[in-house]
Amino acid sequence: MDDDLIHGAPIMDDIAMDDDSTGDDADIVDEDIFTQPFPGGPTDPSILKSFKSHIAAAIWNVTDEKRPLKCHNHSSKILPSFVKRWQPETNTFHLTVGEMTITLDDVATILGLPIVGKSISVRKLSERRAIALVINILKIDEQDVRYEIYSAGGNSVRLEWLRAHFHNVTDNDSMERIACAGRAYLLFLLGYTLFNDKTCTRVPVVYLSLLSDLTTVSSYAWGAAALAYLYRHMGYASKSGVKQITGYMTLPEGWIYEHFRGFRPHLNMNYPRDMPHVYRWTSQRESGEETQLQVFQEELDKLGVHDVIWDPYQSCRDVHPCHPDTFYHGCLRCLEVVEPYHPDRVLRHFGRVQTIPNPPLGPMRASRGATAPCYNVMYAYLDIIWEAWDNHVLSDRRRSTPVRQPWDCVPGYMDWYQTITHMNIQNPTRRSQVNPNIHHYQYLSQDAQRMSQIYQITHHFIEASYEDSVQHLDRLYYAIDAIEQLLQDQHISEVAPSISTQGRSAPSSSTAHRFGAHYTRRSHS
Repeated sequence: MDDDLIHGAPIMDDIAMDDDSTGDDADIVDEDIFTQPFPGGPTDPSILKSFKSHIAAAIWNVTDEKRPLKCHNHSSKILPSFVKRWQPETNTFHLTVGEMTITLDDVATILGLPIVGKSISVRKLSERRAIALVINILKIDEQDVRYEIYSAGGNSVRLEWLRAHFHNVTDNDSMERIACAGRAYLLFLLGYTLFNDKTCTRVPVVYLSLLSDLTTVSSYAWGAAALAYLYRHMGYASKSGVKQITGYMTLPEGWIYEHFRGFRPHLNMNYPRDMPHVYRWTSQRESGEETQLQVFQEELDKLGVHDVIWDPYQSCRDVHPCHPDTFYHGCLRCLEVVEPYHPDRVLRHFGRVQTIPNPPLGPMRASRGATAPCYNVMYAYLDIIWEAWDNHVLSDRRRSTPVRQPWDCVPGYMDWYQTITHMNIQNPTRRSQVNPNIHHYQYLSQDAQRMSQIYQITHHFIEASYEDSVQHLDRLYYAIDAIEQLLQDQHISEVAPSISTQGRSAPSSSTAHRFGAHYTRRSHS
């Protein structure tokens, strides 16, 4: 067996990578460049060069009703409405208020994943090396491994196959067996969450190269890789012929909740503020009626600057600091997937005045067709650039100046932006006949539910004695924070000024762990 398969991950040469979903022999052709003004925008075609194949173009031209995108393990129907506004050239959502996107800061705050570390770069495996890797890392019989990889295809193994081999491992097993189970569990998680494919049933074994030494797993920038992978699949899903979106949809769903009050579910009352923000919200089930989807679409077409929470983490920077590498400007990588990252296009996310950005990083070659097999992109990438990310962050000048109002942008920004984007998805000749008050009633219902939640928080303290209250100040402080958040979500302007959090301590770590454990039990019940 090869030593590099036994002792650690093989070293990846610094080369330009391409993501070829059609096979090794498929040609990457030049992009069919969009050159003419489009009705409803863009009038300047220099940025969104593949817009002709975008779902927004098909909707505007009434050539596609666009069935709801299928999202594995997710019932959220607001996601497809945002995907229709995703532009793969910029890797940003093009909204009526300007560009927004999911940043490295969002990944770290929402999911708690590391965004600094070694790149997820591994040499592409032959079938022989893939079989050898699984045998050496997981200690499974060769014949079993060979049959599984042949059956699963794509140098992958099925998630159920991993579970069947290791679900019965206990503390009484040998240390080697337990370590193998740990690697298999991590591989399972990668395939089921961050890097799931359209089948949601298998995972490439190449990730095992990064899991062979369990002590170094945390040294990789898994969050940056997850963002690159999500960007690529959002790009796929934005095309008119694609019916399904893959990737870890919990991330964009959580991002929507953080930035848009109107789409939020219930707040998790037991959320400890030092935990990842993914625990901050309770999941919600949504109906999939086409009329509701069209209402979501039209709500985004009417979005105003006051409807956006531009910098949602401003009040929690003591426990969720913004890491400097969130201002890295360059490409992110996940195996063969390489995608550009443009924080200069979303400066308001960081409390900075939005400037007119430079043109986005362009691919070496690209074909962003209407279907995934016709979507092939190659960007220049060097591992050494990512490893020296601190040499490739936005300068102080390019980070602009602090905002006075959260939506501040330089004069001329919106005039420029309207020329390079498609502002409204829904063609005005095809507005829905749905009563807009339906959505208003939903908000009223949410307000009533929030008031009920406030009562549930406060009545324990109202009924408790003074001695009990002062003995549990951490719970009292958490309750105050939760009430403040609920009031903000309701857009209530008549309430008294909120109590400042300055000068009081955050909930203790022991309390945070109790809350976190309680939430975990509830979420898995």
